[in-house]
Amino acid sequence: MKELFASASFAGAALTMLTFFIGTGPAGTDDKAWLRLPGGLTFQPAELLKIAFIITFSLSFVNRAEKMKKFSI
Repeated sequence: MKELFASASFAGAALTMLTFFIGTGPAGTDDKAWLRLPGGLTFQPAELLKIAFIITFSLSFVNRAEKMKKFSI
């Protein structure tokens, strides 16, 4: 699971950086956060980073589950 997450995170970061060079956006705007895929589809790499963040946050809770069970005020 951690290897898959690391790969997805790296791919998301690399694709997001790629938008600085070949990014596209709606006509008439300076928005260049999209990548054009074959078949006329577009993809916004930041969405992949959002998913990676959610997975990271979830994994941190799973890894700390025992400490959280013992926590008391």
